[in-house]
Amino acid sequence: MKSGAAGFRTQGPLHVFYSYSHEDELMLEALRKHLALLRRRGLITEWYDQDIEAGAQWREEIGRELEAADLILLLVSSDFLASDFCYEQEMRRAVERAERGEVKVIAVILRPVDGWESTPFAQFQAVPQDARPITLWTNADQAYSNVAAKVRAFAEVFVRANLPEELTPNEGDMRLGAEVQRGADVVEEPASVERAEELTAVLEDLLLQPRRADDNNFVIVQADEKRNYYAQFLGEPGTLWCEVVANEYLEPSDELTAEQMSRLVAFGWNPPQGEAILNWWYAPEEPSPRDVAWLTVQTLGKVYGVSLGQPFTIERSWA
Repeated sequence: MKSGAAGFRTQGPLHVFYSYSHEDELMLEALRKHLALLRRRGLITEWYDQDIEAGAQWREEIGRELEAADLILLLVSSDFLASDFCYEQEMRRAVERAERGEVKVIAVILRPVDGWESTPFAQFQAVPQDARPITLWTNADQAYSNVAAKVRAFAEVFVRANLPEELTPNEGDMRLGAEVQRGADVVEEPASVERAEELTAVLEDLLLQPRRADDNNFVIVQADEKRNYYAQFLGEPGTLWCEVVANEYLEPSDELTAEQMSRLVAFGWNPPQGEAILNWWYAPEEPSPRDVAWLTVQTLGKVYGVSLGQPFTIERSWA
């Protein structure tokens, strides 16, 4: 793939702290598996006490991470409430910070325990749905998925709220971006429809390609070779990673303006993040080839100013 993919990994802007009892370690690991896509998308980083290095002053390190957190997940069970450190130290400090508006606190109800509703953290959001303990769900994956959806929603809002001011989209861009995300026929020219159909077929093929755990398939769309305007897609098990080129790989005369980058944000693209992800990126949870193709074509045409009259030059990793 083109430069900028860089392994498609980054440290996200939302820092998550897990407060839990060691007796619930297996449930913590199950939850972290359901949050894996948020890590892959670069929306979150995580910390819990297993990250403490040997010989470290563990109380001090926990305190630093607790103060640095943007989101604190309290993993509630009888063991959590019985733990003096979890309850008196981590939970009470989390509540203090949350009441000052410094951090978001979510209670994840792992196992039934009487009386948690009278605790200081009961004033905050409790998940899964209806605060029903995870162990009481018939399908535990549904419970964890419900928790992950709540974390994702907050993470996405957090990321958008912390965009640089010059990237904040205007109302018109947001309306247009919402229409594009819904797959509405924003551009009705035959050329744009043809390009979307062309790309849809390739992306459908991409998602159908067999792959090993260590083998990814990709597609690169060169939309304007002279100006190096391209999009690229990486197929991974269960997801599709999408990128459009950022200024890092453009000549000064072809770089995106602040207005163009604002439109990218409105369309739903996430800005580059450090050295790990240098292009604008998007990772739909339930990838629809048609929706992704439509979003990409609209982006290339309305943001990058690419002429859609000619077919794209498409490179793929398979024959």
